[in-house]
Amino acid sequence: QLTLSQAAIYMATAPKSNASAKAIWSAMSEVKEGRTLPVPKALKDSHYAAAKSLGHGKNYINPHKNPDEVDSMDYLGVDRIYYRPTDRGFEAEIAQRIERFRSRNQQEIKTEASSVTNS
Repeated sequence: QLTLSQAAIYMATAPKSNASAKAIWSAMSEVKEGRTLPVPKALKDSHYAAAKSLGHGKNYINPHKNPDEVDSMDYLGVDRIYYRPTDRGFEAEIAQRIERFRSRNQQEIKTEASSVTNS
């Protein structure tokens, strides 16, 4: 009871934004209109008899066992952005955090690419 009441109070007092709703609506629209990509075979269930013959799970890289190899795996084939925080209130801080994350990620990709080129 205590945990649920704390969660309810937190959610009730947390900053709200229409940007979250827009993100959900945009993603739902893509699904309804058939603008989705099939799940890559490497990510499909490989725990049944016919899976191997269908290529399911082939070339899968487990991020927990092989964290250094994860970047080489194309998980979804696209880089879609649904949530676009506003520049107001707490969302401005969220936008900055997201930008720092994306910048750091891009820098890691560039560093990795140059080390492969120089090898």
